[in-house]
Amino acid sequence: MQIHVTAAEAYFYPDVSVSCNADDLAAEQRATSPLLIVEVSSHSTRRHDRIEKFNRYKLIAALREYVLIAAERRVTEVFARGDDGAWMSRVFSGDDAIEFTCVDFTLSANELYFKVAAAR
Repeated sequence: MQIHVTAAEAYFYPDVSVSCNADDLAAEQRATSPLLIVEVSSHSTRRHDRIEKFNRYKLIAALREYVLIAAERRVTEVFARGDDGAWMSRVFSGDDAIEFTCVDFTLSANELYFKVAAAR
């Protein structure tokens, strides 16, 4: 589903997004209030995902977590917005369990990287 960052008049297609907003759930093509956005990032997209996209995603008031999953190695970075609005980063690597606190979900690295041979 397409994400519309209304404050920046920008549109993106993240790899995964989660929303509990009634308007987003009823929409067929576009969401504006996701809680969680996940991007699978490669060497060629890392800078764009980390800087350009994230700076725009931060403008979504409902967004609580932005996740960058490295495609070529077992590293996942979770950016979480605190109650004060500040963003904090947690890095999960190797066999760490990855925590998505805004949706109360934990995923093991083995589950996340299942059948991804290059991610070691």
